[in-house]
Amino acid sequence: MENCGYTTSNRGRWWLGGACCLLAAMGYAVADGCVRELIERLDSYRLLCFKETLSGIIIGSFGIPLMIYGWRRQYRTTGSGGYAAGRLIGWTLVGAFFCQVPGNFSLLWAYRQVGMAVAGAISLGTTILFAAVLGRVFLKERVSLPTLLGMAVLITSVVLLSVAHSDVESFTSATATQKTERLPSLSEGAAVSTEVNIVHEATLANGGGISVGTVSLWRGILGCVMAILCGLSCAILATVIRYVGNQGAPVWLPAFVVPILGLPATLPVILWQQGFTWAVFDISAADYGVLTVSALCNVVAFVSLCKGIQLTSVVFGNVSGTIRLALVSLVGIFWFHEPGGFLMGTGVVLACLGTVLIGAAPHYGTETFVKTEEIQSDQCGA
Repeated sequence: MENCGYTTSNRGRWWLGGACCLLAAMGYAVADGCVRELIERLDSYRLLCFKETLSGIIIGSFGIPLMIYGWRRQYRTTGSGGYAAGRLIGWTLVGAFFCQVPGNFSLLWAYRQVGMAVAGAISLGTTILFAAVLGRVFLKERVSLPTLLGMAVLITSVVLLSVAHSDVESFTSATATQKTERLPSLSEGAAVSTEVNIVHEATLANGGGISVGTVSLWRGILGCVMAILCGLSCAILATVIRYVGNQGAPVWLPAFVVPILGLPATLPVILWQQGFTWAVFDISAADYGVLTVSALCNVVAFVSLCKGIQLTSVVFGNVSGTIRLALVSLVGIFWFHEPGGFLMGTGVVLACLGTVLIGAAPHYGTETFVKTEEIQSDQCGA
């Protein structure tokens, strides 16, 4: 892919992409708050399965018709599109697989070995690093010195916020009769990641309450390796989202495929744990309502994140993961009355500073979006 300069047109796309990433972080923060409300009553795999399935159904109800219409229109006007559509779907399935299987499950296992604070910081930090490497190698996206400085600031912010979250867990465990598990935030998606990312859909994890000090050396090392694997998986998803976007794929494609793949990824684990019984669906109406709100916020967030990555870069898209972590800290303080502190405040400030540094840096590699803008407009403006 050929990289040109940083033009006025690209600057506008970066502003719009940055707004999408910020909207994604806000949506994920609200979704995490809903999950925080449910995690004490539902096991993590059921919670992840229901939320992902609801998100996929909501997006698919309007995203699939839009994609079919766009590709049929492209085929009628250009005589091509079938093979290209199949190839883009295939690449999206690869990215979704990495997010939902090695990404989610490795992070769930890492939580139980080294704790949420350590695993969350490692996975989100490595997502930022791997995203920069993969974007440079496969998408030819240049990483400037201000971007590297912003990445370092963001990783520092992740560490501080994770330590602050660990302190919150200790506080709630000491003051509540029932254990409350504090969720870190990543990007589906990574991701994505996100979780992405991500990032990351892997926020729905059961922490296991294992103290780092009680973990044997080899289990601690393996837990850190699993957290790194999650970071790599989310970075792969973010790179795939950027790539298929450059090739003209509508934003609905990854937004639908990634969450809907969570059903076949998690359902076997649920059936293995609980057996094939209707008790799996034994959830109160109120909890179903909270799940629906969480899924709706997740839909808005993931669609915005996919669009933000397509408009900006893989590195900048993963900024939303850190902003999400900072917003979840504020949600915990104002919604669940959790204690704040110097570390949490410093982490939030550094998250904002890192975002500004990366956003203000000269950007390259966005011109590929210009080449596919007409194709994307044919696909219903996605």
